[in-house]
Order: sequence, then structure tokens, then C-alpha cells
Amino acid sequence: MQAHFLASRNPFRPKNLEVTETVEASKALNHAPGPMVVIAGSGMLTEGEDPPLKHGLADPKNALVFVGYQPRGGLGAAIIARPPAVRILGEEVPLRASVHTLGGFSGHAGQDELLDWLQGQPRVILVHGEEEKLLELGKLLALRGQEVGLARLGEGVEV
Repeated sequence: MQAHFLASRNPFRPKNLEVTETVEASKALNHAPGPMVVIAGSGMLTEGEDPPLKHGLADPKNALVFVGYQPRGGLGAAIIARPPAVRILGEEVPLRASVHTLGGFSGHAGQDELLDWLQGQPRVILVHGEEEKLLELGKLLALRGQEVGLARLGEGVEV
């Protein structure tokens, strides 16, 4: 890796890599010639958006690689489940592209790391994550004698 950087070559930016930083640039992938590999991070395939590769999902020469968490009930999770087709903006889209998931790229701490970090805090308000996971973490905190609250959308929390 060091040799690449010393030679002014960034191995994380190969010449054929196109980074899309706007929704418009991402949508433009729907009309780009293929085949292609789309790398999808957390939240990239959120409900209501016209995701990249939508028109390429039916092409087995294309690939979709997930490197971030895809929440249950979202389009990313549906694609990972590999049904014959997925519904995107009310349209059934055949799913023939290959689908891959790579773990280990989360920007979030794991449960053990969170428990260590919160050690000694008398009160903890959990605000982000799937409810069942928050409740599980809350039980572990409560077992340690910590007061735990769960924030809910639209409700105030006194700090």
C-alpha cells in the first residue's frame, strides 16, 4: 500500500471508479452503459429514491455490493434477501444482478464497545437504532444499575 501512495497512486481510487456524491449523479447511473458494479453504503437505498442500478438490476452482468447496514423493511434489505423481483417506486423490477454483502464496514460501535463507553453513566437515553436492538442494549444497561430511557419520534426527552 505504501508503495502505491509513494508512486502517487491511490489504491482506493482506481481509474474506473466513479464516486457519486449527489442524488442526481446517482440516478444518472440508471442510464450509464454497463456492465457495472455499484457499491452501496448505509442508507443509499432509502425509500422513495430512484436508486442507482434500478434499470440494471435485471442484467446479470451487473453487481450490487452492500458495504453498509441495510435496515429491515428497506429496499437494501429486500435486495439482499434475493427475491425474484423488488418493488421500486411502485414498479416491479426483476432482480438478476449479482448481490454481495461485505461486513466490517459499519461506522457504529458494537454492543460491547457501547457498554464499555457508557460504563459509569448514571442515565442513558437511547435514540438511534432498531427498537429491538435498543431494548436489548437497554436491558443490559439496566442490569448494571443504569437508568435507561428510549427516545421516541415526536416525544421530548428531559436531559
